[in-house]
Amino acid sequence: MAKFMQNIVKMDMSVLSIMNKKIRNRYLDVIMPKITLIGGFIFNISLIILLFFSKSRIIYSLFMSITVSVTSSHLLKRLISRNRPFETIDKIDFLGKEWKDKSFPSAHTAAAFSNAFVLSFYYTNFTILFYLLASSVAISRIYMGVHYPSDIIGGALVGLTVATFFI
Repeated sequence: MAKFMQNIVKMDMSVLSIMNKKIRNRYLDVIMPKITLIGGFIFNISLIILLFFSKSRIIYSLFMSITVSVTSSHLLKRLISRNRPFETIDKIDFLGKEWKDKSFPSAHTAAAFSNAFVLSFYYTNFTILFYLLASSVAISRIYMGVHYPSDIIGGALVGLTVATFFI
């Protein structure tokens, strides 16, 4: 198990270095903080309100999957208590606000993948778009220095797993 965890940390640091340092540029510095909002509270509430008028089961599915995904993520954050990259790595390029909660799993990513799963079920023609948006949120979290790659993998798994219960 120790060797497995060492490999995870090694992968996290390698991918984080590429995403946060090597591909960094002024265009992505503007775009990524905007993309990350797709996994945030305001976007998700807006999405539910927008779809409220569809009078479909999608409202229940979205509301429940987002609520349970994000709540589960925050409970896991407290249990695992992993510090964020900008708190532990001296030379990280950090964008955005300093989150006070812990790092694993990414609640933004959980919400984004939960949305992608539910929306893909109801709007199958847009499945690729929904998962591209969710993946973009996940990548933005690493790029911005607020999550490790394993945090977003964990968040995606939480979001996808929870969403399956509300379809």
